[in-house]
Amino acid sequence: MHIYVGSANPVKLQAIHEVLIQIFPDAVFKPMAVHSGVADQPIGLAETLRGARNRTLAAWNAGTGDHWGVALESGLVPVPETRTGYMNLTACAIYTGQDMAVGLGPAFE
Repeated sequence: MHIYVGSANPVKLQAIHEVLIQIFPDAVFKPMAVHSGVADQPIGLAETLRGARNRTLAAWNAGTGDHWGVALESGLVPVPETRTGYMNLTACAIYTGQDMAVGLGPAFE
């Protein structure tokens, strides 16, 4: 199994590796410097999710054979009753070639 990661960021690569190596112990991880197609600092949940999906699809499209595309995208999301009015959260997208799954991590101000 090859896992094409839609980032060359070492922190994102490590996070993805730490989780997926538990499921696929023989996986080969291939970082891909791809564009998110959104602003460098996404604002809002929709833009953050779009960035994660775009990176995942770009990484998946670079692969061949049995592989997945995976990416993380961090963004600022408006949240009422916070000091700044925003919280940072991270979206994850995983594409198997047939199905796209997305998830969110905890948010913080």
